[in-house]
Amino acid sequence: MLKQGYYKFYEWDDAAFVLPPDYQLSDNSDLADALKVFYLTGGYDFFNVNNPKYYASHWLDFMGNLYKKIVEGKYISAEKHFVIPL
Repeated sequence: MLKQGYYKFYEWDDAAFVLPPDYQLSDNSDLADALKVFYLTGGYDFFNVNNPKYYASHWLDFMGNLYKKIVEGKYISAEKHFVIPL
């Protein structure tokens, strides 16, 4: 059930929300890891946000920061690959 006033990812703004270990990246993470986390945490939705007020601010911050790090080359491509499971 969606929280009033939100479209998706409302749980990210709950005080008790903790980022799951599968979504946490380290300094040793590579591009495949970062792309996987971006996809699993709603990357497609991030590109389709029309009105940010309907999304959790913590989710928007997380996604925006992760996207920026990916684009700026923080995560280097290694031998692993990430294939979007479509």
